[in-house]
Amino acid sequence: MSALTIIHLSKADSLCRDWVSLQNSSIALLSSLANTSQQRSATLNATIPLLGEDQKAALIYKQTAVFEETFSSFNAIIPRFRVIVDQFTTLVKEAAKNASYAANEQTMSPRVGTSAALLSTAAISEEQTSIYISQIRDMYHQEYTYKVTLSNQLYQQAKLDAATINDINSLWSAQPQIDFTVEKEMAERLNLYKKVKKIVEAKD
Repeated sequence: MSALTIIHLSKADSLCRDWVSLQNSSIALLSSLANTSQQRSATLNATIPLLGEDQKAALIYKQTAVFEETFSSFNAIIPRFRVIVDQFTTLVKEAAKNASYAANEQTMSPRVGTSAALLSTAAISEEQTSIYISQIRDMYHQEYTYKVTLSNQLYQQAKLDAATINDINSLWSAQPQIDFTVEKEMAERLNLYKKVKKIVEAKD
C-alpha cells in the first residue's frame, strides 16, 4: 500500500472524526435551545408570583439572551459540516487519480517475501480506498443537505417551542443518510494495516 494511499485513508478517517465532533456539538446546542426555551416559557407563564415584575422581566431578558446566543452558535456550526463535505470532495478526486495511476502500474513486478505478503494481505487497494472515500463523501453530502432542511425548519417557526426543537433534534441525531458501517470498516482496516506494518518493520 503506497504512502499516498495511507495519507488519503488517514485524512478520510480524520474528517470522519471531525464530523462526529460537529455532530455531538450541534446536538448539545439543540438540547440547550430546548431547555432554555422551556425555562423561558415557564417564566412567562408562571402564575405564582415568586418574582416581582422587575425580577421576572430581568430573568426573561437573560433567558432570551442565552437562547439567542445558543441559536447563533448553532447557526455557525452548520457551514462547518459543508467544509467537511468540500474537503471530502477534494479527497475523492485525489484518491481517484491515485487509483487510476496504480491501475496503470499493475504490470510492475510485485515484492516477494513473507513480510511483503503479510503487508499485501492487510493492505487496502487504491481502488478500494477511492470507493470508501467516494461513498462517505456522498453520504455526508446527503446528510448535510438534510441538516440544512432541518435547520430551515427552525428558522421558519413563528414560535419556536421546546417540543419543536426536541423533535428536530431527534431527526438531526438520527443521521439517516449515513451508513456508518462504511467508515467503520475503512477505519478498522486502516488500523489493522498500520499494526501489521509496525510488526513487519520491527522484524526487519
